[in-house]
Amino acid sequence: MDYIIIDQDDLNMVNPVECGDIPAVQRSILEKLKNGRTPRVFVEVPFDVNVKVKEDKIGEAPKSKAKPDKGPGGPGDRAVRPGDEGDTPELGQGSGNTEPGPGAEN
Repeated sequence: MDYIIIDQDDLNMVNPVECGDIPAVQRSILEKLKNGRTPRVFVEVPFDVNVKVKEDKIGEAPKSKAKPDKGPGGPGDRAVRPGDEGDTPELGQGSGNTEPGPGAEN
């Protein structure tokens, strides 16, 4: 397994130190610590990517199995609450400004 050691000044990866085993990593870390650096160790991790593309389904919307209700729900078990039977108050006069506001297109 490969290890790469860098410090704060080498974050652009210009001079990374590559180590092949743990003792070499320890030596490199101690050397950087003695020089007042803050070392960071990166480990190469193997991975695999598997992507499946179904060409016959591209551009098609999936069909929904849910079906909409055909009518309103059943009758409720409570009485309907009465609303406010008073007159609706009229709107006030406002400022009288009939010019379009900011951002309005002419």
